[in-house]
Amino acid sequence: MPTKNRAVSNGDHLCDTCSRVAVGCFVCRELIRGGYTEYRLENGARHRVCGDCRKTASKCVACETPFAPRELSKVRGEEELWCRHCLAGATHCELCLDPVHGTAYRLQFTDGVWCSQCFESTEKCYYCQRPMRERARAAHAGYGMCRNCAERALFGSETFVVISRQIRPFLENLLSRPLEMPSVEAVTLGQLKQAMALASEDESHGFLSPIVPEVAHELGLFIASGSSRRVLILDGLPTDSAWETIAHELAHAWQFQHYPQATDPLIVEGFAQWVAAEICRQTDKRSGLERLYRRGDDYGFGLRLIDRVEAELGRGAVLKVLNDNAFPPGFGPARAP
Repeated sequence: MPTKNRAVSNGDHLCDTCSRVAVGCFVCRELIRGGYTEYRLENGARHRVCGDCRKTASKCVACETPFAPRELSKVRGEEELWCRHCLAGATHCELCLDPVHGTAYRLQFTDGVWCSQCFESTEKCYYCQRPMRERARAAHAGYGMCRNCAERALFGSETFVVISRQIRPFLENLLSRPLEMPSVEAVTLGQLKQAMALASEDESHGFLSPIVPEVAHELGLFIASGSSRRVLILDGLPTDSAWETIAHELAHAWQFQHYPQATDPLIVEGFAQWVAAEICRQTDKRSGLERLYRRGDDYGFGLRLIDRVEAELGRGAVLKVLNDNAFPPGFGPARAP
């Protein structure tokens, strides 16, 4: 129809009626002739895109909607393009601070989200398992430690004695029997290794933690010699790891007191890990739990088996495992290959 309207699209004039109902392409802003694709964004907005722009325009990596280049932001150098809508609602990686697209890693007992690139390629803190920036790395007992754990490190026998007294009622309530408190001492890594070596050579020592090839992996030790009961804890542990380690060694002391017949390392260490995990949950000292459950040795396998026994048969069955020095039929062994 003849028109005096000056509205123009692709060189063509539009009358007032058609200019009000015509569909324009969200990317090139021109009148769409023929078919188009409609994209609905997270905020509810609808974007109609012509066939040519759908094929050739750059797309947001998150919502896959075509956009004009000026409306996309470059992320990770120029590897990813994000629209402002997706950027506004994106979860950002704790390490590189870029928005996370695709696989996002979370630790079961630790706050934070990491992109796959940072989580898979970055050294992790031994104590909380969080990926670390190199500049945020400290060291403790031959392990990498993040600054967060380093800032929460605890020192001195008096500090560990106070924690052991706080742990005791949780342990006795969990296991329904009293604990004769051993002495608790903070030691250096060298002293801990020396105590392990002496205990392994002296048959009079009835300590429960079996010697492993890399003794630096041990953060604590329970030693029984005659009437003496001692717990040695590696000095400088972060708070959550200190609670977990002390609870673990006090569990050894409790077991030695009530069920000395339990000697299978899978049971002995699995039980101590289970006690430590339960107490850490109850006291909200959870950051070290990820490391406990990830272990592939007797500690980790034993913990998962004891967890299963409690879940399926009840807490009384856990104590029966100690009494019998054996798992119920069908529950074990589940050792690492």
